[in-house]
Amino acid sequence: MEGLVKIKNLKVNCFIGILPEEKSAPQDLFLSITFSFESTKAAETDDIAHTVDYAKLTNFVQSHLQKNRYNLLECMAEKLIISIFSQWEKILWCKLTIKKPGAIPQAEYASYILERAR
Repeated sequence: MEGLVKIKNLKVNCFIGILPEEKSAPQDLFLSITFSFESTKAAETDDIAHTVDYAKLTNFVQSHLQKNRYNLLECMAEKLIISIFSQWEKILWCKLTIKKPGAIPQAEYASYILERAR
């Protein structure tokens, strides 16, 4: 059986953007991550070794984005999904939604959505 996990609006403080003020100070982004994986063994055994530990995944995402600087959300999302797939072979499909509050003064946020499958 294939299961889905969704992490909604993970707050990450990181460097993103092309403007001088964006390059000089980190800003908050909000990421929603949905991924699928083969969950039969985890459901049968009740053992975390057979699932994707979403606490470890969120720590990885926060660390990755705080260590790297990006100009564009598109590049950030692509590199992040590649890194997630390389760290977790169990993940079969991943969808990222990255929200950037304040990117457009008249809007609540701008966002970019990327989906990838193995």
